[in-house]
Amino acid sequence: MNGRSGTTQGPPLVNDPQPFYGSQFDSTTVEKQPANLKDGYADTNIASNMTFATLPLTFQGYNITSVMSQNLNPSFDLPDIGKDMPFIQNLGLDPVNWRWYQEGYDLESSDVDMVASHTSYVSHHQGPQYFGYLANTPPLRPNFRGMTDFFTDMANDTLPQGGVFYIRGGYINQMGLLPPITNPLTPLEEIRAINAAKAGDDDHPAYTDRQISEAMAARVINAIAADPELWNKSAIIVTYDESDGFYDHVPPRILSYGPDGLPLARGIRVPLLLISPYARTHAVSHVEGDHNAIIETINDIFGLPALASLPDEAEALKDGNTQAFNKFGPSGFEQKYLGPRDINSPVTGSLLSGFDPMRLTGVLPALPASFAIIPDKVVKTLPHYNGNGCNAIGVVPEDVRQGIINDIPSGFNPLPSTYPAAN
Repeated sequence: MNGRSGTTQGPPLVNDPQPFYGSQFDSTTVEKQPANLKDGYADTNIASNMTFATLPLTFQGYNITSVMSQNLNPSFDLPDIGKDMPFIQNLGLDPVNWRWYQEGYDLESSDVDMVASHTSYVSHHQGPQYFGYLANTPPLRPNFRGMTDFFTDMANDTLPQGGVFYIRGGYINQMGLLPPITNPLTPLEEIRAINAAKAGDDDHPAYTDRQISEAMAARVINAIAADPELWNKSAIIVTYDESDGFYDHVPPRILSYGPDGLPLARGIRVPLLLISPYARTHAVSHVEGDHNAIIETINDIFGLPALASLPDEAEALKDGNTQAFNKFGPSGFEQKYLGPRDINSPVTGSLLSGFDPMRLTGVLPALPASFAIIPDKVVKTLPHYNGNGCNAIGVVPEDVRQGIINDIPSGFNPLPSTYPAAN
């Protein structure tokens, strides 16, 4: 711990500690992972080095032995995948390309003087940086990239042919968009406060604007749909790491409990969109699942072994359903799902129900890219559709349908933290 006092967190991670690699506890001196210190790097707010299996592990395929042999600290980074690695190697599967493009990770178009500032970087959203076998293995570091890198790769046709690519925004958007102000009576000082605080584009509360975030997603989707070869073999999944904060009428299924006795895993439902030339149209899937469903779908598409089937993970799952862990739940509760759930089961399914078998088999034609493209002028003009987005896509809001009058109280401040002077 570099002589510092403090205790790293997890697993399980139940809040937002910063990744170990890049933190003050990381002794790396060359090519150290980035950190945005405004995220809060207190000695008590750092995650432990995560060492369990993830998709980028199985993505290595038959290269896994040679790649992981170059890890810089195997005793620290590889202890919980020691059996998984030879298992994956012996399957002889082709490697799967992957990249994690995240706003602010490296040099961005919003930086000046060709110096990566990382000011737009949300450190605790950078999933691979939590895992030492990814962040501390030099051959895998080129898979960690910034947002500008994605559009550069698209423009230069250097995106790998086939693979899994994750894209996420951050504190600053690369399009230079400012939050739309629709109230003409908004004071200038309030506009300045909103512009300074809400120009992010990952749709997260506090520092982003939802239309700027939607514009970022549309820009990414447009880039993919504009490439006929790429569009014809793509499946774009738009989802969230949490809900919008509203509970619904369906009680969440509790699958496991943490050491504090509180339920883990499923909470309230999160949005998810599947965009693909082979998707069903005018359809909503009612298959129950969670984020593991995305992993299961990727496994199916690329013929990968389920993470839950890997030797180390399978042993952990078995050990999880013992008295040592069952004691954290109510009397009689069994921890059957304390770990990866990417094997089809009564409690979860993949996203394959979102695809149309007739299109996959060629009986019906693939959907044209025009279905996914939003004109660039619309993307870059805020508010989108001049504030009439529902009308533009043929949606009637429920309050309008029912004739409910939505009177805004006098003096109402929709952004009390951003502009407290109006409270």
